[in-house]
Amino acid sequence: MIKIVSKKIDNKFVLELIDDKSVLDTKIATDIAKRDSIITDWTDVYQVTDIQYTLPPKKNKKDKEEQENIPSIPYADEMQLEDYFDTNDMTVFDRILSAIDAGIAGNKKKIKLFELSRTGVYLTASKKDWIKGLNIAYQAYLKHESFEKCTKCLELIEVLKLK
Repeated sequence: MIKIVSKKIDNKFVLELIDDKSVLDTKIATDIAKRDSIITDWTDVYQVTDIQYTLPPKKNKKDKEEQENIPSIPYADEMQLEDYFDTNDMTVFDRILSAIDAGIAGNKKKIKLFELSRTGVYLTASKKDWIKGLNIAYQAYLKHESFEKCTKCLELIEVLKLK
């Protein structure tokens, strides 16, 4: 039995004409009209009735968040959260700096800073608070003599002031 399998890969359609487990022919179409034309030709010539359309899997929200690389921090109560921030202050400021930088680049109105204990609940910051966060990070970097990061904070503050 001959069948046609159509797969969408990177905005192109890969079409395979298959007889049992052997591929008889493969063609690539750049749009739906071309794909449909190839399928019509093959169905006429080979009397194909089995046509399978395979779409790439959709990325769900969780996959997207994993790609964003949002760090998870321990959270059982507010005291544990404060303790984490106190003992990991430079890590927190590094995250604030990189998240705001990405937020500006992505023209976002809100950024996710941390996920709380892998619960799907996030500590976020609205754009109106980014300059304040950068000023606090700047002071911490200055205290630790991390001058490159101080410069980055000042650059981002200037970008935000211009928007």
